[in-house]
Parts: sequence; C-alpha cells; structure tokens
Amino acid sequence: MIVPSLRSGGTERVASLLCDEWMRQGNEVLLCLFDGEEAFFKPQVRQVSLAVPAAVSVSKKFSNFVKRVLRLYKLMRLYKPTHVIAFSEMASFPAIAAAIFSGNISRTIVSVRANPARRSRVARCVTRFFFAFPYRIVGASKGVGDALVELVSTDPERTTAIPNPVSMNRPEVGVAGWGNPSILAVGRMVRPKRFDILVEAFARVQKDSAGARLRVLGDGEEHSKLVEQVATLGLNEKIEFPGTTRVVADHLVACDIFVLSSESEGWPNALAEALCVGCAVVATDCPFGPNEMIVDGESGLLVPVNDPAALAAAISRLITDPELRQRLSRGALERAKLWTLESTARRWLDLKQDF
Repeated sequence: MIVPSLRSGGTERVASLLCDEWMRQGNEVLLCLFDGEEAFFKPQVRQVSLAVPAAVSVSKKFSNFVKRVLRLYKLMRLYKPTHVIAFSEMASFPAIAAAIFSGNISRTIVSVRANPARRSRVARCVTRFFFAFPYRIVGASKGVGDALVELVSTDPERTTAIPNPVSMNRPEVGVAGWGNPSILAVGRMVRPKRFDILVEAFARVQKDSAGARLRVLGDGEEHSKLVEQVATLGLNEKIEFPGTTRVVADHLVACDIFVLSSESEGWPNALAEALCVGCAVVATDCPFGPNEMIVDGESGLLVPVNDPAALAAAISRLITDPELRQRLSRGALERAKLWTLESTARRWLDLKQDF
C-alpha cells in the first residue's frame, strides 16, 4: 500500500484501517509513505518512509517525483509484491512509473478518492496518460468511477468502485452535549467542505432555536476565515472549533444532528461514520457519495449544494421533529451495514484474484 502520509485526513484513516484489516486476515502488508513524519494514525503493519515530503515549487515537485519513482522501484524489486495498491492520485503517478520499470504494472491497482471533475484540464490529461497502465482503477464511489470513465477516459472494464469502510464502535458514553440541540460537523477546513455555508445556515437556525450550538471538528487553511465569519455574525458563544480529535465517535454519539455541507466529495468518511453510530444527518447532495450513502427521508435528509436556506430548513426540521430524528437514526444504522471494514477489505483483495 502506498500513501503520501499518515497525517490527519480521510484518505489516511481509510488506508490505516485497510492495512490493519488485511494483516488481520492473514496477509503480509507493507505500508509505504512518501513522508513518515507527523503521523496522526498508527497502523500496526510494517512501514517504510521514502522521506520525500510534499513540495511547493514546480522544479522541486518534479525532483520529488523522480526520487519517489526511484525509491519505489527499489522497494518493488526488493520485496517483489504480489500486488501494489496506490491510495490517492498523488500516490498513483510515481507508483505507476515505478511499477512499469520494475515489472509490477500488471499487479498494480490505483485509487482515486476525490471528484476528478475538480481537477484542471492539464491534471486530467496527466491522469489519463498514467491511468492507461494499471490493472485496476478504483473510485471511492460509483460517481467517482463514472467520472473517471467520462472525464479521464479510463477503461470501463478496468474501472470499479469500492466505498470506504466504516470501523467505529458506538461508545457507551460520549462527550457531554454542547447545546440543545447539539449540532456537529467534521472535516478538513478547506474550501470544498463549505463550512462557511454551514455557518451561514446555522445563523438562520439559531434565530428560532436559541439553545442550538454548532461544533466543527477539524483544522485547515480555512480556519481563520471561519473564525472571522463567526465573529462577524456574533456567534462566538454558539459555534466552536475544537480542532482535530482521535475520538470523533465520542462527539458523534453526543450530537443530536450531524451535518455535511460539502460542495464536492468522493466518499465522505465523516458522513459514513455518522451513519454508523446512528446520527440523524443532513447532507448536501453533492458529487459524489451522499446520494449513494443516504436514502433521502429514510436514512438522512439531502439538500441542494451551496444553499444555506435549504440547509437551515432541513436542520430546523430535525430540531422540531424528534420522531423524524429517531426514524432517520434507525435507517442510518441499517444503511451503514453495507460498508463494514471486513467486507470492504475483502473486496480489495478480490481484485487481485485475476493476477
């Protein structure tokens, strides 16, 4: 398994879960990292760091690409893997080049975790070139897989979808509630998550629900803008940003409503985890993932993307209808049974049967 790093993030979490589950199922796993520093997740499998972290300048990026290819080539020649899985586009490009040179391309699987439509035309052309070689191409959702075929011209026969697994036991006792009701959102604070839309929607909600409080777990480049937005709206006492945590489940079981406000996803892990513990959820019907994960009105509520009024209306509907929250909670628990860690890990291993 090749991933850029084990820093906090959905891709990193899923890679860690899969590696440990493959090992539990009796497979020998080597996890290869471009950068092994500042690891947030701690999988139990053997790990190797290439010590080639991300770069900013174009020249440095090219230099790093060459270093990654050469070091991956040496590892592949040394370990002679039965199969190679590159998790994310960033990991895929050097992995494909190294696999070609080392004779492992027929055993290489690459994975795309995000919406390829958000990539530039140049990036899609690069992806089209590299993705002509691997044995299998895996999207995090059917929507991602279909977009790869349409936008990147990947071979439909080699392109499939495997959702991210859910591995989260519902805690007996979570953290104390933070409002009446307690509303939760989780994710990296980057533009596609549109937490600014959520803040705007919450400003409308709290006018009729004075006891409501919003907690957003995560960190990222949009953090300072969000803090400024909250201050401007005079909501400092009602919206909090505690940062990143390893015990998301403790917050999920304590919340009354979970909200996903993204404009683009691949397969939102936070939403899957919320369904897994039986949260009543409101999610944007963004590409891709939410409408594959939620049956609208049965296991959650779907609303249009970038529409704070619709988002606020759905949240308010759940606040005022506890019976609906309970019904959605039961539906969420049933829905989450589709993405167990054991079954998802086996789907990945099944891809190698034709090698």
